[in-house]
Amino acid sequence: MNRSSIVIVVLFSGLLLIPATSQLIVSLKNDVHYQPIDMITDMVKTPMNREIQLHQASDSLNKAWKDVSKKQEYNALALEPALDAFRFLKDTYINVNSYTTMDSSSIKELDLQKIEVLFNQIEEDASVSDSLDNLIQQASSTYGSFSLKRLFDYYWNYGFLTSRYWRSYEARLEEENKVSQKSRKIIQNLFWNVFNEPGEKVFLGENGWLFYRDDVAYLTMPSPLDHNRSKHLDNPVKEIVAFKEDLQKKGIELLVVMVPGKPSIYPEFLNSSWDSSSEPPFTHSKEILKQLNAKGIQTVDLYKPFIEAKKEDQDSNYLYLYTDTHWTPRGAKLAASVVAEKVRSMSFDLPVSYYKEEPISAERVGDIGVMTSLSVFPSQWVQAQQVKDSAGNLFKDNYRQSSILIIGDSFSRIYQTDAPRSAGFISLLAKELNTPLASIVSDGGASTLVRETLSRRSGVLKGKKLVIWEFVERDLRFGAEGWKRISL
Repeated sequence: MNRSSIVIVVLFSGLLLIPATSQLIVSLKNDVHYQPIDMITDMVKTPMNREIQLHQASDSLNKAWKDVSKKQEYNALALEPALDAFRFLKDTYINVNSYTTMDSSSIKELDLQKIEVLFNQIEEDASVSDSLDNLIQQASSTYGSFSLKRLFDYYWNYGFLTSRYWRSYEARLEEENKVSQKSRKIIQNLFWNVFNEPGEKVFLGENGWLFYRDDVAYLTMPSPLDHNRSKHLDNPVKEIVAFKEDLQKKGIELLVVMVPGKPSIYPEFLNSSWDSSSEPPFTHSKEILKQLNAKGIQTVDLYKPFIEAKKEDQDSNYLYLYTDTHWTPRGAKLAASVVAEKVRSMSFDLPVSYYKEEPISAERVGDIGVMTSLSVFPSQWVQAQQVKDSAGNLFKDNYRQSSILIIGDSFSRIYQTDAPRSAGFISLLAKELNTPLASIVSDGGASTLVRETLSRRSGVLKGKKLVIWEFVERDLRFGAEGWKRISL
């Protein structure tokens, strides 16, 4: 090898070491962890520590539960030590190492989830104590001793040699590495200034509107029910039907509310050449609603009223935000009105609680704008209606008195638990129906994650007559964790 080749190899190797070296300097300077050390730790130390912690957690749970059983007091205060021990056991089991967690599909088959469900029920139904006692004894036996099988499973499915470990490792390295962060921002600004390109997750529309790529991809890709081209996806209709059947066994009805994505309602702002007389872009969703209805599922079609409401659009008062995936307060209020009309047609005898609205303004920083990492997209001020009870208190969930539970995603969260608070879809629906409501919300996780939460907190279903399941249409294809079977 001649001298010039050696120089090139040395220079190239030096360039490769720049990100790791710079991160090491930053880590030492700021006294924060250095990722390559995480990997070395996860090879040897982490699996052994996990086995020790599982033993300690199961032992603590067993002892705390025995104390509860002796006193036979099942109120929140008496249960707290046992619940703390259980949470430690569950967290230790789920958080396998620095970069991987246990699959939710594996977790739901474990006795740990059954224990959590019974803990949520025992305050109101002491008869489950025997079942809970048996499960805790099983957990103590399972996790109370060193397991070679569990250790093998750690290395085989979650260890540093697996693709899932490396994907997570690389993603965090890219996210936390200072050189990557600075270079990414320089490149993104360069692409924006030269090519007017906002980033890989975003489409730049007309008049400063931004669209989330997954919203657009959902409309342009094959239907999630296409057996040939989407056979790798879970079947959402099948899982929605299974969920309805689980609720029916408890005497509860299901109402599905599919929220249109922004490009379904405003394709003309995505592409100015869009022909308004052409077929609507939301054919996948309409077909899925049709199939759900054929299976006996009650649904709400928001597409028609939203398209009609567009005719009354005024500048700065659209149904969706300019640089955000979500609806405006006007869109949320329209959805609440349409859903309330459907609920009233189902003839439930609901508890009465009167609410009032007061106008309030709020500033929104668009989530799509944030995705670009560019500081060129302005925030947007919106006018909302904040809901208060007859005493003037902000609306809040009422799990004990409500007959309706809403499970949903960030479309249920926006304006509700963030600014201006109590002005979102849930509060507005309570005002429309004059009845208290309760909710479980999971941002981006209304396909599977919110049902997992409901399964763990199934006690909230007590006294409920209706579950309203709200999710945005793109989740039919891109929902976090897919559409897994979750039993109640």
